[in-house]
Amino acid sequence: RREDYRDGIFVAALLGQMGKKKWDPVAFSDALTRAMITAEQKIQIKRTHGKTRQECAKELLPRFIEELIINNAGITSKDTFWDFGCGVGNVIVQVASRVRGAVAVGVELQPNNQKLAQELVRQWNLEDRVHVIQGDMREECRQLSSEQYKPRQGGKVVVLYNNYLMLPNMDSEMLDVFIDNLEEGSIVFTTKPLFPHTRKTNKSMTWSTQAKSVFSIEEMPYTADLVEWGHPGTLFKYTKKPWQFDETSTSTPQSTSATSSSASSTSSSSSSSSSSSSSSPSERRSSRRSNRSTSKKTSTNTNANSRVPSTRKAKQASPPNKRRKTNRRRVAAAAESSDDELN
Repeated sequence: RREDYRDGIFVAALLGQMGKKKWDPVAFSDALTRAMITAEQKIQIKRTHGKTRQECAKELLPRFIEELIINNAGITSKDTFWDFGCGVGNVIVQVASRVRGAVAVGVELQPNNQKLAQELVRQWNLEDRVHVIQGDMREECRQLSSEQYKPRQGGKVVVLYNNYLMLPNMDSEMLDVFIDNLEEGSIVFTTKPLFPHTRKTNKSMTWSTQAKSVFSIEEMPYTADLVEWGHPGTLFKYTKKPWQFDETSTSTPQSTSATSSSASSTSSSSSSSSSSSSSSPSERRSSRRSNRSTSKKTSTNTNANSRVPSTRKAKQASPPNKRRKTNRRRVAAAAESSDDELN
């Protein structure tokens, strides 16, 4: 092997692939840093950040990936792992090195970071199983359902979407893609909720009943020493549920009976209309009068049975303008009666 692969062989031994030593996250992080320095010197490209280091998305440390993603998701050699916003490829290299046979795909917007990630993959000798795509994740994430990166039979898709600094509109777009392109059993890890989990929503987030029914949600807290930004938080795990048949669309006996009763009522009304059309004008007039009298009786009965409100409630229910007019009338009537008595 060439001298460039020296760190890769050392890390492979730490990962347990050669069976000599137990995996050590600190040693892996040190070897990864040395490999990144070697890659920058070799291709003469520096890593691209935001305007300042504080404004860019920082890294998830190796112990975070090992404990909360690889072990929790149970990634196997049949699975395909996706990292949206992979940066220089630290996570995809760790997953592919840790799980022999697993395919890892990274998507990165910055071209310099994508080239560094490719060089890092070459140093780890993982070109056959690790792929780095340069482009917008909102466009490239539609390849989740493509045949090129489809997991093997019995495998699943595991997605890491580090949306710690993403805007809500970006999360909603990615959520739609996950719903449309992921199969049942697929897992999505995020560092911020993709959608609100309760009805008490933020102004910037909208409630999604569809997403709530599609994904089962698990929250896993992590400590500050597992992430580069140095604050504790929660990792959200979304597992896509199996598709369930909607029974509301099927007709039930009650609905059929309701339809039959409505049909009978329509038929009876049509028959009555036909009979009325065939009857004479005098008979029609008498039937109308009888219908009016019965409707008046029913209305009087309902009014008698209904509870009559008290005068105080009636006054409160009436609008203020009416109240003023009635009060003025009463005052005027009282004044007239007093004048008459004096006369």
